[in-house]
Amino acid sequence: AGKIALFAFVATCLLAAAAAKIHRMDLHKHVPNAHEQEVLLSGAGHIIGKHAQYYANIKASGGNIENLPMGGNVYPIGIFYISVDIGSPSQTFNAAVDSGSCTLLVPGFGCKGCTSKITYDPSKSSTVKKVPCPSSDWRCSTCHSGQCSYSNTYQTCNLTNPDETCTVSGLIWSDVFALGNLKGPSIPFGTITYQTSNFQQFYVIDGVIGFACEKQFGHNTPLAALVGTGQIQNQFALCFDADRTGGIMTLGGADPNLYTGSFMYTPFTGDGHELYTINMNDIQVGGKSIGIDSSVFDDTVIDSGTNVLLLTATAFKAFRKTVQSLCSKYNMVGVCNGTGLFDGKCFPMTQDQINAFPNIDLVLPAAEGSPFSVTMTPQNYILENVPGSGQYCLGVIDTGNGGFNIIGDTTMEPYVTLFDRINNQLGFAPVNTNTCKYSGAQKLQQASQRL
Repeated sequence: AGKIALFAFVATCLLAAAAAKIHRMDLHKHVPNAHEQEVLLSGAGHIIGKHAQYYANIKASGGNIENLPMGGNVYPIGIFYISVDIGSPSQTFNAAVDSGSCTLLVPGFGCKGCTSKITYDPSKSSTVKKVPCPSSDWRCSTCHSGQCSYSNTYQTCNLTNPDETCTVSGLIWSDVFALGNLKGPSIPFGTITYQTSNFQQFYVIDGVIGFACEKQFGHNTPLAALVGTGQIQNQFALCFDADRTGGIMTLGGADPNLYTGSFMYTPFTGDGHELYTINMNDIQVGGKSIGIDSSVFDDTVIDSGTNVLLLTATAFKAFRKTVQSLCSKYNMVGVCNGTGLFDGKCFPMTQDQINAFPNIDLVLPAAEGSPFSVTMTPQNYILENVPGSGQYCLGVIDTGNGGFNIIGDTTMEPYVTLFDRINNQLGFAPVNTNTCKYSGAQKLQQASQRL
């Protein structure tokens, strides 16, 4: 059995300006060989080519909503991304959708170490301004030649060594931007002028756009800026294609065409304007509680930049013990005939063998009424290592001592997930698998053009 494949992850909290935190994740990662890298990149181009981009401005109760297609997948790309236009005339970038960070970062002209061939050139925009430093109007932690600057460090960014850190640094500018049909005013954003060569997450995409926080550098973040213009409400939603070839991000609310039934809400533990965190009452496997105090789940992070479910050492140990206790009821490959699945190993499995695993239920406190469960089926957490390999791995990972509980994309897959910043709550409604697809005539830029 091989080691677990890459579960890439744009680290939570690491896209703030200046010296960022290092978020430690102990993962076992598969290093793609030359053929697998070719498959990964050609697959990204296939996804974009098959499903061309469309923007839909729809009138919904309470205001307009804007649908944006998300390229990407859980694996092998490991992230989901949208198209972002910056400047006048616009310069277009593919940026990871990250609910776990606040800043917009794209490659800058003359970047050392960047793999993307698409870079932001300030000399080509008539609306760009330098963000001065020091300044009473801007909040800059570091300065470079009188301009605001930043340096961010990440972990779990490298396929070869998950403990190795990656760094990006650069300058802060202010310029107009657009997401689909929504035109935004000038906002601060970072250009990457230096990137360590081991930053393999940026091999397919250009940068990242954060959807947490209200302010960065003392001014509005992209989402807050669009809300401030009155074009949309202070909400956004995500849905993921059932065939795992992308998804749709909706700005301004949730598109009723993309979900069925109604939303179930759980409150954010913070003010909903910084990181998105919730409490959980319990985790149940096959209806059986993992049996630990609910305080272990306090302030669980909701992060679209993480593609799997991450648990603290305490929660993972209890989860593992509970799964193993169910072997008399469930015949689970890699669990009941050995414990390798929990050690990052992957096993050949048929669809029937995958279906033999139990559901995982995350029990959440309701904003009103009784607690409810968000359910992961085996298809959401038993994940294929390399597409077509037939080797499957556990998509629940131990973050180690001092780690975090993080709900990622695989937990959100069966739902439309609504980040309701107006009412300070997170909503889940069953996804409409027939409509959560993106199509149209305006294509995202081919990933192959970026290498």
